[in-house]
Amino acid sequence: MARTTACFGLMFALVHGFTVPSNNRCFVFPPSSLFIQKVDEASDLVAGQLNQDTLLREELILEGKDDTQMLDTKTNENTGEHDLIDQFIDLVENIDQGKLSNDEIMLLRSTMQDLAVGKQEDPEENAKKLDILLNRLLDEFVQAAQSGNESRIKLLDPSAEEFLLTMKAWLKIGDKSAARKAAEIFFEQEEIFDSTGLCTPTSDTIQVAIDALALSRERGADRKAKALVDRLSKFNVSPTPQIFTSLIASMARDKSRGSCFRAEQILEEALEIFPPDVDEDGVYTGMTVDAFNIVLTGWAKSDRNDGPERARNLLLRMEAVDANREILKPTVQSFTSLIDAYAQKNTWEGACEAERTLNALLREYLELKDESLEPNIATFGIVLSCWSRVSKRGSTDAASKADKLLMRMEDLFQSGRLSFGPDAIAYVTVLLACVNSKNKIEAPIRAVEILDETNERYLDGDDSFKPSAKSIRAVIEAFVKSG
Repeated sequence: MARTTACFGLMFALVHGFTVPSNNRCFVFPPSSLFIQKVDEASDLVAGQLNQDTLLREELILEGKDDTQMLDTKTNENTGEHDLIDQFIDLVENIDQGKLSNDEIMLLRSTMQDLAVGKQEDPEENAKKLDILLNRLLDEFVQAAQSGNESRIKLLDPSAEEFLLTMKAWLKIGDKSAARKAAEIFFEQEEIFDSTGLCTPTSDTIQVAIDALALSRERGADRKAKALVDRLSKFNVSPTPQIFTSLIASMARDKSRGSCFRAEQILEEALEIFPPDVDEDGVYTGMTVDAFNIVLTGWAKSDRNDGPERARNLLLRMEAVDANREILKPTVQSFTSLIDAYAQKNTWEGACEAERTLNALLREYLELKDESLEPNIATFGIVLSCWSRVSKRGSTDAASKADKLLMRMEDLFQSGRLSFGPDAIAYVTVLLACVNSKNKIEAPIRAVEILDETNERYLDGDDSFKPSAKSIRAVIEAFVKSG
């Protein structure tokens, strides 16, 4: 890819005769009467570069080397690919609006593809470059539309793929502001479609737009997502299980009142249209367990008193819909969300229910020997953290419950029945449960033992167990308070 991009960049430079002086600004000189001759010369150079690659590969093969070493030989050339793209973007920005040539437009589109599939060391910088190129393409398109130049309109008609590449690049960054940028790009595409009938959104661009709205956490994002799905027919796009799953996510992640109810309602509507099934090739069709897990997580984080009950009922609903075909078999994430729903109550009863659910999951995992049901460190951590919070609220025995669960984790790991043991966070969580316990006799002593254990693991070479000043200070304060 680096060699191809470099050759196109070289061809482009020869055809248009631009140079890049030390100030990094590109100056373009119009093509002369030697245009055709320069194209031929550039083509010869491309062929020559490809021939050099072939000769180099043959040399390496004769020396007993492979293509990996050939790539190492051309490391500097690969590094230069980014410089070529930057030079081209600088060139594009310095050409007056409406003046991009056909060759420049073709190279612009090729560069967008290269940016999308190439190595992305800085996702934000990559998204910005794609954004610059897409906006320039749109500016040229608007200019052509205003002038009524039909041939140029056809040439510049932005494709849904170009919008999709740019939207995905912004969404890949993973933060709320970048997600909002991705959503804005889609709505700009929709405006072009509404005014011209061109650049029709596809199911892929619509799904990414809904994903972006869900990640943006913007007020009213769930309503925008629902409105977008309601107007799918305008784009001649049919709803898909993936679009419904994205819509459910936008609903469940919204913090407004009733958002989880709306998410579950959409899930029920989706199940009517796309019931879970398996086709003749064994591929799952229809709604999947992922949609259920999204709603389960929503109920867990809803802070509603009936959140745990709603989550439990949804798990039962999965069993009813599945009819023992195991298409909607609950996953570890399903159980972890239910455990979290109980833990969010921050009460003794909630902590007990959370641990009972964890024990049921452990029992099923150990009896069935189904690795897909193995609880993860986060599953245990949710219960440990709940006991620690309950201990801080004044429960005398909560620290002891946390400690017993910690030791059980360690025993299961040492006996080979669990693939992981407690990490440093688990130990510190139990330490804080002991420090905050109302049991002023046994709990501080146990806190010191845990601190000693973490220090020993640190001295044995595990840096993650290095005792923090905060932990040491908390243990000292616990002893002082115990008298």
